Amino acid sequence: MRIGLIGAGSMASALARGWGEPVLVADAVPERARALAEEVGGTALGSGAEVAEQADLVVLCHKPAQLAEVAAEAGSASARGANASCTSTGSPQPRASATAMFPAPISPICMVI
Repeated sequence: MRIGLIGAGSMASALARGWGEPVLVADAVPERARALAEEVGGTALGSGAEVAEQADLVVLCHKPAQLAEVAAEAGSASARGANASCTSTGSPQPRASATAMFPAPISPICMVI
């Protein structure tokens, strides 16, 4: 399974290190994505859309205020029916809210950290 991380901050880094497997990663700061990819043996990509196109599971590693925009970019790019997971600090988002954020064909799995 190809895991893709959109975001390469603290949440994404902790998840990637914990998995111990190569990941696909993109971040608004390309150097941060490259550093994380190098650390875990993964691949840095140029955008969240590229991650969504190539990954089997897309993990959105963003703060709640950013999730809708990031999910829209990922959803519009994924033609393969990838699953998506939200990792976010703050209050949990109900599954119905998460489902509304993800345009088809992404199937949401909401995980709040």
